[in-house]
Parts: sequence; C-alpha cells; structure tokens
Amino acid sequence: MPRLHLLCVLSLMGLAACDDAPSPEPVGGQAPPVEAEPQRIEIAPGEASSSPLDFATLNGVAYFSADDGTSGRELWRTDGTPAGTHRVADLRPGSQSSGPRWFAPFSGALYFVADGEDGTELWRTDGTVEGTRRVLDPVATGLRPSYVFSNPLGLFALSETPTDAQELWFLREGASTPVKLTNFAADGGSGFIHGMQHLGGLLYFMARQGTIFPDALWVTDGTPEGTRKLAGSGDTQWGAVGVLGQRYLFIQPQLDGGVSLRYSEGTPESTGAVAVLREPPATPMGASGMPYALLTTAGASTYFPVNEPDGTAVLWETDGTAAGTRRGLTLPGGSLPTPIDLRSWEDHLLFRHNAGGGASWLWVSDGTAAGTRAVTWDGDVRPDLILSNAKPWEVTAQHAFFCAQTPGLGEELWMADAGGVHARPVADLAPGAAGSDPAILLVLGNRLLFRADDGTHGSELWSLDLGVPATTGAAAPEGERGH
Repeated sequence: MPRLHLLCVLSLMGLAACDDAPSPEPVGGQAPPVEAEPQRIEIAPGEASSSPLDFATLNGVAYFSADDGTSGRELWRTDGTPAGTHRVADLRPGSQSSGPRWFAPFSGALYFVADGEDGTELWRTDGTVEGTRRVLDPVATGLRPSYVFSNPLGLFALSETPTDAQELWFLREGASTPVKLTNFAADGGSGFIHGMQHLGGLLYFMARQGTIFPDALWVTDGTPEGTRKLAGSGDTQWGAVGVLGQRYLFIQPQLDGGVSLRYSEGTPESTGAVAVLREPPATPMGASGMPYALLTTAGASTYFPVNEPDGTAVLWETDGTAAGTRRGLTLPGGSLPTPIDLRSWEDHLLFRHNAGGGASWLWVSDGTAAGTRAVTWDGDVRPDLILSNAKPWEVTAQHAFFCAQTPGLGEELWMADAGGVHARPVADLAPGAAGSDPAILLVLGNRLLFRADDGTHGSELWSLDLGVPATTGAAAPEGERGH
C-alpha cells in the first residue's frame, strides 16, 4: 500500500503552484504512529451482522445496542476487547428487540430510550443486570420519550403525544419524578429541537416546526414557569449556534436574503443583533439555507460558516461583538455541506468542504488562505478521494479518523496524524475495491471503536489500539446533534 501524504494544495485555491510549495508544518508536533491492526469483536456468529449502534460512555465503558442473532437488538457494553464485551440485559426477552437508543449519562447512570411491552419507555443502567431497570411507567405518567439528553441542569426528554405533538420533560438530580415543562404544539411547533447549549444555569435550544419550517429560540431553567420562547425566526431556519462568553450566538437568514449574527442572554429584552453578515440584495432572493454547525474556537479566534448566494463558502470570525465580527477565509469553489463538522485541532480548524467536482473532502486551516489545505493522496489533489459526509469522524490531539472512499480500496477507515501532514488508510478490511463500509463510533481510552464489514463476518464491532491514551482534541460539543 503506498504511503500517503498531506501536502499544501495551494494550486487548488489559485494561490500558488503546489509543486513549489513546501510541506506544511505539523500541528502540535509529530504524533506517535498507530501501528496496530484493527481487531474484530464478534457479537453475531458467522456471516450474520450485529450492526452495533448508538454508542455512549460511562465510567470508562462504552454502551451500545447490537443484535447477536438470538435476542434481537439489546443493550451491550465493551471495554474495547473481546473479553470485555458482553450483553448487559435482554430488556425484551426472546427474539424481539427493545432497540435501546439515545443514551445520556446522568446521576451516575446511563439513561436511554427502549421499546417495552407498554411502548416507548425510559430506562437506566449502571452496567449491571440488577442495575438496569425501567424508570417510569409510560401509561401512568404519560411520558413516552422519543429522545433524551443530559447537561449540567439535569436530564431532558422529548415525549410523544397522541396528537403527534412533542412535550419537553425534565428530571432534576435527586428527583424521582420528571416534570413536564411545555407542550410545543401550544405554540404552533412540533418540538423538533436542536442547538442545545448550557449557559449560566439555563438551557438554550431551537424548536422547529417540523423539519422545514421556522425555528424559534427557547430557554429553560428546568421549571415550567422558566421555560419560554425568546424569539422567532420568521419563516427561516437558523444556522450556526454556540456559546461565546456569556452569550448564546446564532445565525439568522432573513427572507430578504440578508443574514445576521444574533445573540441572547436569556430574556426577550436581552436578545438582539450582533452584526449584519450580509446585506439584502437589490432584488430580494428569499432566505438562503445556512450550513448548520457549532461556533468553533481554534487558537484565539471563533469561527462559523456562511454560504453566499452564489454558493461561495466563507468562514467568519467573531469575538461576540459587532466590532470583532469580520468576514474571514473564503474557501475555493463549491459550498460547505449541511451540516458541516467544524472541529478545532490544536490551533487549527478541521472541516469538510466541497471545492468543486461534487465530492467533499477533509480540510485543515489556521484561518488564513496560505494555511488552508486539503488532505491529498501522494501529494495530488485526487477527485476520486471522497469523504463520507453522512458518517461521523473522531479527532484526538494526536490523530483524526474518518471514513473515505477510493476506487482501489472502496470505503475504508482512514487517519491523519501530526495535524494533517500525513494521512493513510488504517487497513483494507474488505480486500479489494468492495470496501468495509466503516462507521466511526467513538474513542474509548486508548482505543478507537468502529463498525465495519470485512465481507466475511458481517457488520461487527472493531477496535483499534491507538498505542497511548487518546487526549480528545475536538470532542463533539453539547448540542451538535438535534432531534
């Protein structure tokens, strides 16, 4: 297998000839190489697939759902080794699946949603059979969770209603019974929420009316009376969100084609505009979609993406003030995907970008044009290198792991080290061009856990020994994924 290099691709940006460009300096120094081969952890015997999903960690152990071919999809745990991988409990005895999902650590346990005899139920586990139990009777309480998440305030749950509306419920530390905070249908919304961020004893979030209708900014302190809508977005969806200082920041595209950066400090009176990012054009064009991402701090700057009307992708910088908000790096060609995984890696940004040609790839940037480069194979910009947009990727202080596709290997697990100076496939798990269709799950101590199909044993859990405990360089922040 040829060695791969990550070189400065300034010719792609129209800035300099790549042949004359020096190799970029590593970010954070030379990372130790990962020499180990991935190890398969078989859960379903033979050619069957266990298809592990929905990973979360508690006390150094990873929990997930998997189907062993006998008990249906149930709750499992692993320490990243075959000996340390086993089923926790069969929540729905027999071959039927309980389908545990939406794991959320809270109060020393892991809470999750599962399907029981009475429908969708809220469960908890401490990793033992005895410590795994249903929390509430959905028939008696009316709580039928479709999604749960936790933050420093406590445990939140979205609950379905017979009319398909959604209710927001809350369980505080030490409490035995959750309380209903609001029914989104009363405000004309369905309760699809995203952009969750904790700040100053409050949870900020966006509630969406369906998947294509307006967003509204909400805030809650965990009480019904403290749960309220702060602002609506008109007929548009908001883009990037995040916390900077004591402000919750968000992007608002407007119906006249303008775009603004807005803020909130928890009340309608303290919610307003920071800066205009794009003035309305002379001919109104309607609101254009913005790539959804979290505001991301790398070095001394905080960045967020904005797509221009012509598709130009721009990274803006802000310190949370009008004077400190400015247009930053304009990326070459194409537009940023939606959503965009914008991550910090030491003092650099790591993100997906489509520079033209229809395929996205991995890019590294220090916020300047000269310091922005794409991952390449053998020093070339290869149009046949395709980053798997729909799949998550993991970034540690030492390495970045991602799924990519090439004609010769198919889709396999890749890694970049030393801040993007070297990149290579980790292994060709399904020999030839078929590809193992990997999906990265999480970093657990000194191991990377992922799912892959080697073409013989079905889709199973795999573990890669990273050699040293992985210091997470860019964990997915709170609120990166909504529901």
